[in-house]
Amino acid sequence: ARVLGSQETLRRFGLSASLWSLLIGMAIVNILARFEKGRRFVAWLKPASKLGEFYIKVGLVLLCVELKTLGTYGAPAFVVGWGVTPIVLAFMWYIGSSGWLDCCGEMTPTLVMLVASGTSVCGTSAIAACRGSIKAPPDEAVLAISLVSISTLGFMLTLPFFSIAVRLKRVIAGAWIGGAVNNTGNVVASAALLQDRAATPQRT
Repeated sequence: ARVLGSQETLRRFGLSASLWSLLIGMAIVNILARFEKGRRFVAWLKPASKLGEFYIKVGLVLLCVELKTLGTYGAPAFVVGWGVTPIVLAFMWYIGSSGWLDCCGEMTPTLVMLVASGTSVCGTSAIAACRGSIKAPPDEAVLAISLVSISTLGFMLTLPFFSIAVRLKRVIAGAWIGGAVNNTGNVVASAALLQDRAATPQRT
C-alpha cells in the first residue's frame, strides 16, 4: 500500500496509501476468504486486526493531542462530541419507532436501539454494550453490526472526498468525520484520506 500510494500519478487521483490499505484489506477478507488457504490466512490475521484498534486508541491518547490543541478546539469539540450523540440517538429512535420504515420490514424496539446506539456512539462496541443492557436477541445484534459496518464503510470513503469537493475547512471536515464515522479505526483512516488528498498536488 505504501509503494502504490507513493506513485505520483495515482496520488493525483486521490489513490493514497490509506485508500490502498483499505482496498487491500477488503480484498483479503472478501476474496481470499473464499478459498481454503485464504480462510486460514484471514484467521491468522484476525488477532492482529482486533489488537489494531486498541493500539490506535492508545496512540491517540498518548501521542496525537497537544495541550494547545485542546485549548484551541476544546470547547467546540466538547459541543460536537457531547451534542451529536444524544441528537442522533433520539432522531434515529424516532424514525425507527415511528413506523415510517415499515415498508422495508418492521423494526423491533430493540433493533432500533441497537442501530441507533451503534451509529451515534462508537459502532460495534456500543452495540455489544447496548445489547446486554436491553437484552436484545443475538441475531438482532448481528444485523445491527452489519448495517452499521456497511454505513461506516460508505461514510469513511466518501466524506473526505466530499469535504474537499465542497471546500470545507479541514477543522470542520475533521469534526464532521469524527461525528459521522463510527469506530476509532475508521475515523483515523477517513481522516488520513482527507489529509493525504488535501496534500496531493492537483492537476492544472
